[in-house]
Amino acid sequence: MDTLVQVNWSEYPTIGAAGLFLIGIGLGFVLVWCFPRYYGLWMGLSFGIAAFGAVIGYWLFDHLGMIRPIDIAVYSGAFLLEVIGIIWVSREYPDERVQDAMILLVVGLHFVPMVLILGPLAGFLALGCTLNALLALRNRHRPILPFGLVDSGLKVFFGGMMVWIYAM
Repeated sequence: MDTLVQVNWSEYPTIGAAGLFLIGIGLGFVLVWCFPRYYGLWMGLSFGIAAFGAVIGYWLFDHLGMIRPIDIAVYSGAFLLEVIGIIWVSREYPDERVQDAMILLVVGLHFVPMVLILGPLAGFLALGCTLNALLALRNRHRPILPFGLVDSGLKVFFGGMMVWIYAM
């Protein structure tokens, strides 16, 4: 924990809003995983809640600075890579169980470039989500639900850490 305390968090001005986004999206995905029949509705709500949380984050935590061009570039690039990866996975893997695990992997990997703008917590989140997805791929005989819930929990946990650190 000493290493995290020594980080100059003011170098990451969007971490608070990103944390709120992760909490919103993580909680939304808990609903998606628990109620797959209503997948589309919960997906829409989770993205809406997450986006709203990010906006509220800027209003509440704007004391460390404004969004920078590098933030916009990295967020945009990571999102674009995630969308391309999900489209590719959807076409390449017809088995729904494998497809879900591969999407978890794509989502985990899309956090890697965010280390540049969110600091080491994004790296830990990327590592946790990626390892969870690899475990889901390795254990194909097990249901995907626990892996999906772990992924959601990681987002909520690290999002909470980001908000907490940002508010200090």
